[in-house]
Amino acid sequence: MKSPDKDDSKKVQRVKRYLRPTQELTFTLESDNLLQPSCWVDASFATHHDMKSHTGSHMTLGKGADYATSRQQKISTHSSTEAELVGLNDLLEQILFGSTRVSM
Repeated sequence: MKSPDKDDSKKVQRVKRYLRPTQELTFTLESDNLLQPSCWVDASFATHHDMKSHTGSHMTLGKGADYATSRQQKISTHSSTEAELVGLNDLLEQILFGSTRVSM
């Protein structure tokens, strides 16, 4: 973050308050079905100062994220529907690669 403000500091403090009591918890990855990964992609329209949207994704084989990402889209979109399609397109290669890698 280039220039954090007071609101950003509050958010960091809230995350720290959440993480402090959970640091002793174990991280678990489990797979229910190796041949059927589940993927979710979501986009938030025009959330950045340059009016670009933001995409998040999550891929799992059961419990826990095997692959997760959150990033700004490379192009500007004109609607939330278009942002969703661009987000899916940006992550489609990773989703297909993960699906074929699992089923081999």
